[in-house]
Formats: sequence, C-alpha cells, structure tokens
Amino acid sequence: MYQPQFLKKKVDVSKITWIDVFDKIESDRQEKTLRIALPRENPDWNLMTLKEIILHHGAMNTIACHGDYIPHNMIPLFNHMEKYYRTKHMHQYTSFNIESNTLGYHNDTVDVIIVPIIGEMGYRVDGLGEIKMKPGDILYIPKYTFHEPILYEPRATLSFS
Repeated sequence: MYQPQFLKKKVDVSKITWIDVFDKIESDRQEKTLRIALPRENPDWNLMTLKEIILHHGAMNTIACHGDYIPHNMIPLFNHMEKYYRTKHMHQYTSFNIESNTLGYHNDTVDVIIVPIIGEMGYRVDGLGEIKMKPGDILYIPKYTFHEPILYEPRATLSFS
C-alpha cells in the first residue's frame, strides 16, 4: 500500500484565474455535473425546501465540479498530470469562505492528487498529519486513506484521479 505524499510547488498554476474557475462552474451547471457539499444536519440551521433545492442560512457550500469540460488555462496542467502521474479525471472544488461546508473527513475508492490552484488551504491526512498547501503544491492521497480539507481563505482546488 502506498503512503500519502506532499510536494511543494511541483506544478505551475500561475495562469489559472478565478475566471477559469467560474467558467468550469458554469459549464458543469449547464451539463448538470455540478454538486454542492450540503451541510451536516444541524438543528440550529433554518432549512427551507423549494422544489428540488434546499436553502439554508449560514456559510456558502463548497461547489464540486465533476464534468469533463476543462477551461483553456487548465489544459496544460491537466496534460501534465496525465503525462507524469497517469491521471484521467479532473474535478474542481471551490469554497468562497472558511465556513463553507466541505466533504469533511472521508476517503476515496481511487488514488487522488490534490492541487490547489487559487488560495491557501490545508488537509488532515491519515499517515501524514496536518499540512498547509499553496497553489502549485501536490498532495498524493492513496485510495481508502482518510483525509479532510481545511479552509483558510477562499480557494479553488483541483483533484486528479
């Protein structure tokens, strides 16, 4: 079994902007491949259901994009990750403040490589501890390894598998 690894400033993300992030969000919204990290059940939150959406008071949710569309400025990074790390899929996670809901403490059934593209963030990773990441850093998380994102500021992160 492989161990988690953290590498500082291994990839160039300098050309990726918030415009690219919003472009990906809009594409996934249109394709219906956009997901929202819903809050954990909390009796203090005021929830209101309107047809198929749930509104709540509090922090904005993290937006997860799982569609195939790759914005122009992300293509070089996608190609690099495919060539050197043999990844095939790219997902984008966007949080607009430190109180945004995330996927929490979880594991994945595939190996993932996390690359922050905008903003600093952290991760708690079993076998690695807590790390602080900057854009361009790489975090390798083997399948079935539990991990949890830590938000320090608005961020956009790519996950490759």
